[in-house]
Amino acid sequence: MFNNKLILIEGLGGSGKTSTVSYLNNFLRQRNVDVTAIYERSDSHPKFIFPRFVENYAERMLEEWQRFLHERERVDDLCVMEGHGWQPTAEFMHLAGYSHNSVFDLCNKIEALISPLNPIVIFYKVVFGGSLLNFWREWTVLHNEIFNRCSFPKLCVEDPYDDWEATYKKVVSFM
Repeated sequence: MFNNKLILIEGLGGSGKTSTVSYLNNFLRQRNVDVTAIYERSDSHPKFIFPRFVENYAERMLEEWQRFLHERERVDDLCVMEGHGWQPTAEFMHLAGYSHNSVFDLCNKIEALISPLNPIVIFYKVVFGGSLLNFWREWTVLHNEIFNRCSFPKLCVEDPYDDWEATYKKVVSFM
């Protein structure tokens, strides 16, 4: 049914990533698609324990993603994953004071690494008003730029929570 082995759901915290992974997991299973759902906080998600800073963070994250790739290449199911290189990995790097170029570099390396899975990206872009803390404004700008630079087939849904039915129709149509 799908040429892709990985669907990545990206967006800020609270944008609807978890709900969408659950929705797609159920939607795909109802259509007899073998699927694995991976949430940001699950043990099978490539990440380190946050917020503790680790030496050689980017290199260690690439090792985690390499392990993930090998695991996903051994199975034939479709993986729907909440967050990947952007959320929470790039967010943590941003919090730790890494330069934007360092964040972009790691995201590019993760993309290259997981490209054999033929991933697609669904990005929930949330537009905030002027009262948002500076960190979230800065992080949103960086997050949007990472999406713009992403080379995978991708879909951006602005303010997805405004109409979940329409959002899910866009997502399914894109897939």
